[in-house]
Amino acid sequence: MGLFSLLFVFFILIDKIVELELSEWNDIFLYAINFFKNKTSEFKYPVDRIQSHVKEIERFLMSVENRPDALQKIKELPLVWIENILIVDDEEMITDLIRSLLNRAGNGWFDSFTKRQWKNILHQTIDFYS
Repeated sequence: MGLFSLLFVFFILIDKIVELELSEWNDIFLYAINFFKNKTSEFKYPVDRIQSHVKEIERFLMSVENRPDALQKIKELPLVWIENILIVDDEEMITDLIRSLLNRAGNGWFDSFTKRQWKNILHQTIDFYS
């Protein structure tokens, strides 16, 4: 089997994998995921893993040449999990810098506080629930 034949089979395999992944993402699947992740904390880890799996496929497809259609299809899938990161440091400049770098990187929600601000938020939260 020649190199051209191997590449042809490889590209067909990639297309079939993307097709299989997309077949699972229907309205019922998304409804169930969103319902359970908001109802029980036990379901949050699997939802995170599902989203990580999609990101791994996306990273792989970015490394494969001549497959922009497959990559675009994966990128168009709705997110089921968005990472949230809390940044706390003694210095506000440091938290602002880290937040800025993370915001450039992508899809998550980031908030930053100095240690003093975070302690105040914790105390207010604890007082609210006491």
